[in-house]
Amino acid sequence: MATGFPIFAGLKDVKIERLTIALANTEQSFTFPDNTRAFILRNEGSKILKWSMVATESGTKFRSLYPSESLEKENLLLNSKTLYFQSPGIGVVLEIEYWS
Repeated sequence: MATGFPIFAGLKDVKIERLTIALANTEQSFTFPDNTRAFILRNEGSKILKWSMVATESGTKFRSLYPSESLEKENLLLNSKTLYFQSPGIGVVLEIEYWS
């Protein structure tokens, strides 16, 4: 489970984005900036959040992030990689914390 602290050794320049689902079951996206080395996704809503790294697949071939759940990914090198996400509920907040 993610701690919310910069636990990724040697990384700095943490950034945080909070994205709110405005339309249910509608794919939205977030593009990581070049040289993203790690990220944490947090579902701060009351409904499941579906996500994928492939466009149009957040509703069919997806990973699930349940309410109050978080996911950490480290040892990455993302360059303009896009995260796609959606939820069956409106008002769900996806928090994305990322490091370069």
